[in-house]
Amino acid sequence: MFTLLHTLFFASFTSVQRSCRYIAPVGALLFGCFFGLQAQNPITGLVFNAQTLEPLPGATVTVLPSGAGTVTDTSGQFTLAAQPPNQRLLVSFIGFQKQETAIPANGRPLRLLLNPATEQLATITVSAYNGHKLLQTPAAIAQLKATDLQQYDNISAIPAINRIPGVKMEQRSMGSYRISIRGSLLRSPFGMRNIKMYLNDMPITDAGGENPINNLDLSLLGNLEVVKGPAGSLYGAGTGGVLLFTTAAAPPMQTTLQTNALWGSYELQQYNATLHTGSNTATLSAAYTRRNWNGYRQHETHRFDGINAIARFFPDDKRTITLMALYADVRFDIAGNIDSAATALNPRQYGGIAKELNAHVDKQRLITGVSQHYRANSRWSNVSSATAFYEVKDNPFGTNNFNSGFKRESGSGFNLRTQTNYHTPQNNYLNARFSAGAEWLHSFLASKNYQNLQGIPGNITEDNELFQSQVTVFGQVNLQLPAQFFLDLGGSYNLNLYRIDQLLATRPDSVNFSANKNLKPVFSPRVGLTKMFTANLSAYASVSRGFAPPAVEEIILPDGKVNTDLTAENGTNYEIGLRGSTPNGRLSADVSAYRLLLDNEILAQGQPAVYYNAGKTLHSGIETALYAQLVNNHSTVLQQLNLWAAYALQQFTFEQYTPDAPDQYKNNQIPGVPKHTFSAGATMTLQAGLYLNAAHYYYAKMPLNNANTDFAPAYHLLNMRTGIKRTFVKHWQTEVFFGINNMLNAQYSSFHNLNAPGKRYFNPSPGINYYGGVSIGVTW
Repeated sequence: MFTLLHTLFFASFTSVQRSCRYIAPVGALLFGCFFGLQAQNPITGLVFNAQTLEPLPGATVTVLPSGAGTVTDTSGQFTLAAQPPNQRLLVSFIGFQKQETAIPANGRPLRLLLNPATEQLATITVSAYNGHKLLQTPAAIAQLKATDLQQYDNISAIPAINRIPGVKMEQRSMGSYRISIRGSLLRSPFGMRNIKMYLNDMPITDAGGENPINNLDLSLLGNLEVVKGPAGSLYGAGTGGVLLFTTAAAPPMQTTLQTNALWGSYELQQYNATLHTGSNTATLSAAYTRRNWNGYRQHETHRFDGINAIARFFPDDKRTITLMALYADVRFDIAGNIDSAATALNPRQYGGIAKELNAHVDKQRLITGVSQHYRANSRWSNVSSATAFYEVKDNPFGTNNFNSGFKRESGSGFNLRTQTNYHTPQNNYLNARFSAGAEWLHSFLASKNYQNLQGIPGNITEDNELFQSQVTVFGQVNLQLPAQFFLDLGGSYNLNLYRIDQLLATRPDSVNFSANKNLKPVFSPRVGLTKMFTANLSAYASVSRGFAPPAVEEIILPDGKVNTDLTAENGTNYEIGLRGSTPNGRLSADVSAYRLLLDNEILAQGQPAVYYNAGKTLHSGIETALYAQLVNNHSTVLQQLNLWAAYALQQFTFEQYTPDAPDQYKNNQIPGVPKHTFSAGATMTLQAGLYLNAAHYYYAKMPLNNANTDFAPAYHLLNMRTGIKRTFVKHWQTEVFFGINNMLNAQYSSFHNLNAPGKRYFNPSPGINYYGGVSIGVTW
């Protein structure tokens, strides 16, 4: 039996062995045919504007190094013949940063998102107007790209935002910021009022008006669009403006990992790591930042940890899905305000007993969101999003025992938004864009106030639950008329709902002032007209109606009652503007003039503050921004030289302060607004990766109280940063940099406490200070 089995096995093995002589060549042939056929697959893809997610027709797609190429069609699509291995694609479009990417081996279509480059005025598009060109838009809009936002110490966006005329960002302490857009700071003691923020088309401002600028990591931002005044019909009708942030698009088919370290004066340390990775169906951008600072003033330490993650998915040719997660853990001590005498004696001292009361803010906030951009065809599209947030905050406050406390808050909420757009077919009769949608912001805040026992909560004094909702329905029409006129019509219908539940008032010895409060619905229309004189020159005029609802905290009176009389302030803005550039785009200018009359202005009186509608104020101004690209030649020693300048005249005055005393403060300047601001700067790049950035800011003297009896002196700031960027072994990028802030060692206060009791207006800012660092990145 064994012999028989052995014989059969040997015979079978011999037969298989012989067969393999034929199977091997045939298998090799099939293997080669399979991959040869795969290599013959054409290369296809779509090219989008990363800011608006609209397709870019006419973009150039070039194969490197062969030089073969094509352009995208009207839908942003392209097709190329199959290419040999190890080829790459270079995609370019006027007004956008070039992008280089590998060719996918799996043959699936590429999704390429190009980041805007805002040097060429004629090519700039505007998110707030559904992708309209800026030259055709009748509104005051400014844009900053990633290099503008990241030109200096990368601690905050202050140096970049303050180069925009009519906009001022202030810092009380590192981590505590305030922004004003063409507006009074009368109602903004610590944060941002009358302004809304969006990230990648998702609203991140909550219904209470809080703007979480600490949650945004500068290293991931690709663009910031600032809409000034009540000009953004698609975003409600706030009198301040809108900040539209866009994250930079991660290139597909490659991964970049970068680490940054920065050290500076007053024991400043910041460490940052960023990751950009992508395939032809998804991209991911993530960043982590840790920062510590010992403070310029006594009792001004700061600690920060933040994580940002943005993922984009491209399930098919019609949809882009974006997921967002933003987390910030920030703590900063509050040194408090001091008067002019204390500032002159020792600007680094803390105010009163702020240190003994352990005045500080310790806050954690998480924001998550999801959005879908759906493009049904070349005419119909929709963008819908949902975001949610959760936060907790401890805030012991006070500089004396008579006005102190320990505030402990926890809050949550959600934002829902949808917008549908329709473009008419291109023809000689009608060229129009229609947009309509709705937005719902809802927030909940549990706020408890305790006695402050040297930074420890004592007996509870307040226990409130606050609910607020904002509902906006909006619409906008953009029409192209004969003779190169463009007409914009828009409007929004706005509801504001409040509820205050006072839990402490349920005790037998307390009075319950819980109440609901609904503001009267407001319709805010807008009309604008633009005239294009040439391809590089336009003028516009617009009239818009805006309003600003009170924050829920302003509705509660110091005695716990609900101020049922407080309503929204409202106003009408009239504006004209002129934009233009030279034919080559090297020199551009943007000039605007406006007049905003606010009625029912919400004013504050007393300490603690009581808010009421009593005022009428007039905001008149002129804004000018200039940009010049003097050198742009990468074959010379001086490769790039750009200059910019901005000026704002702001004549903001009281027209009527109170009905009982209408002439009180009449024609006085509104405190907190300098009449003149000027900024100018230069960016220079040399061969071998050397660069220099410099910026100068001037702020005229400004009143600190309504009576205009006390003024902050004028001051100049001069900042610079220099460094060298090099690429080694093709894939490694390094940068070493050094910078100086306040080179003139100006004695100034960026953040003022307006109408402060005891004339304690000042939060002195650092004198001359230094920083330096290193960055290392690798791409594969």
